[in-house]
Amino acid sequence: MPIGKINNKKREDASQKLKEIKQRQQNWLKQREQSKIKEDSRPKIASAPSNSSKSNEPAKSFQTKKPANLPGNRAPEIQARFKNWVTARENGSNGKEEAMFEDTMSIRSGVESELARLVTPEQPVAEEEFDDLAEKIACKVKNDLGLSESVTASHNTESTDITEIGNSDEQSWGSEKCQTFTRDVPVFNHLGTSGLACHNCIICKKVMLYSKNIPMMIIPCGHTLCKACSEGRHNCPSCDCTIMSLTVNIMLQQVIQEYQSHSSPLVSGNSSGKSHKQRQVAQNYIEDNRRNRLASYTSQLANLRTRHDILSAEQMGLLDNQKQLVGKIRQNEAQVVNVKKQEQETEKAILDLHERLAALQEHREQYETQVSELREEKTKMDGKVAMLKTTLSSLMREIEKVALLAENEH
Repeated sequence: MPIGKINNKKREDASQKLKEIKQRQQNWLKQREQSKIKEDSRPKIASAPSNSSKSNEPAKSFQTKKPANLPGNRAPEIQARFKNWVTARENGSNGKEEAMFEDTMSIRSGVESELARLVTPEQPVAEEEFDDLAEKIACKVKNDLGLSESVTASHNTESTDITEIGNSDEQSWGSEKCQTFTRDVPVFNHLGTSGLACHNCIICKKVMLYSKNIPMMIIPCGHTLCKACSEGRHNCPSCDCTIMSLTVNIMLQQVIQEYQSHSSPLVSGNSSGKSHKQRQVAQNYIEDNRRNRLASYTSQLANLRTRHDILSAEQMGLLDNQKQLVGKIRQNEAQVVNVKKQEQETEKAILDLHERLAALQEHREQYETQVSELREEKTKMDGKVAMLKTTLSSLMREIEKVALLAENEH
């Protein structure tokens, strides 16, 4: 294929992507205004309380909460619920353990709507609101589990100790982004749930965690499918819009990875005699997270290189056009110089013609004066000639008379 056609195709693709980005920005602004109107019309959700330590760094750091006294009527119920969960986990097979492992990472509640606001363009959220939304999510998780703040506080110490096991393998488990899930979300009463809805693909219902099932965002509608289900599709299964392109939903991927990597060690940490398997599972999750991040970075790198190639080709075309314009400008400047030169020569010729015209007018006036003088002189001469003719005619008559008289005398 000729290079010119390739460049034209790249330019068309780039212009089409720019149009898509502009359209998405306009949709984002409209949806943001609608979300603000909805936020103003509904009551605000109180954020979950958290203790923060003073630090010179601007990022927030969450401290382990002190255990609080449990209400007498809630503690036995929670302990019985936890014992039932441990018993079911110890008696289950490997396949059942995996199913339980996925179930422990699921909470079907209002958390879905808040996470959807974070990861989909339907409810655009400002970057400054991420921390507040994380607190709201933690609060909704607690309410969905039926735990009060005091119950949650009593188990935070155990959750923190369990999390330290994972921190020995991967320090990123204790990062500030994950504190809400590792310390504020107790893992009880998960046997009857099937996972956060936004963590599962809407088609195959699998958790979008591993490399074959990473979340892929559909452009331009913004809905998310797993990678396996998105391949070969031309229309979105949710809104039936035409799929223009696909990109990794990095934000949702990070939320799923962090939630899965932190909630799973918390669940398995309390079961005795399974620390080795727990560490192995944690290592598998860490490796999967690393692979997913690598795939995400590889996709980003490919997209950036594609954009770089498109913009480089566009730059080369613009440079060629610029050179052509510079050549045309120089030609026109040379023409301007020539025209100015001809204009000056013409003005000089006009001055010379004016001088010649003045001289000719002067000569004409002189000749007209001479003509008038000569006409006056001619008039005078005509008078003299007429007088001479009259005199000559009278003399001729006298001569004839005298000649006749002379003949008569003979």
